[in-house]
Amino acid sequence: DGRESLVDLTKTLCELSQSDKFSIKDISIELVDAGMNTSLLSEPQLLMAFTPTCTLQGFPPWQIRFTEIFFVQSEDSVDYHVFMKGLQLYANAEMRWGK
Repeated sequence: DGRESLVDLTKTLCELSQSDKFSIKDISIELVDAGMNTSLLSEPQLLMAFTPTCTLQGFPPWQIRFTEIFFVQSEDSVDYHVFMKGLQLYANAEMRWGK
């Protein structure tokens, strides 16, 4: 779920800081983002979750921060119409990047 990667990155930054190869003041969102993206796959654009409960437990929060999420609260199998509805919702989604 990404926790192990975040812990590994934190340990690496601490070791570099303790050996005076890196300053704690140099830690930034961009640095953490670069560190997380080098160890994992790229961020998914769409997440379709077919579960009885609407939860993000088990998904890596750092990697899904810009992901469009489509939940179907069902224990039944996924059919063509439900899958297409998810794709249509994604195609019509308005992407907002914070400004």
